[in-house]
Amino acid sequence: MDRAKLLYVDDEEMNLLLFELNFKKFFEVETADSGAKALEILKNGSQPHIVVSDMKMPGLNGIEFLKEARKLLTDTPFYILTGFEINEEIKSALQSGLIRSYIQKPFNRDLLLEEFNATKVPQK
Repeated sequence: MDRAKLLYVDDEEMNLLLFELNFKKFFEVETADSGAKALEILKNGSQPHIVVSDMKMPGLNGIEFLKEARKLLTDTPFYILTGFEINEEIKSALQSGLIRSYIQKPFNRDLLLEEFNATKVPQK
């Protein structure tokens, strides 16, 4: 049976590993260590059901990446997962509907699973 696919973007290798370890039991997890690499993955045909991005990354930040990703994934829910406080750019992305939610690190796996389930994507 096909599982829902999550794309997680973060410039920290440890964060990518921790995210994958926490969610691989429930989803097919794809990772990228930059917004540019994630866009490449999407342009090469990947169709994740959910996209989660860190905010502060070199090159494209999370919101910049998601604005570009929205051109390729029109209905996919997007999330920002960051260790920083909410800022005006994130507030604007929430208000415009670009992102479904802002989640602060360290994340709580069970709360994230509830949030992902609310998007009605299939698991397992």
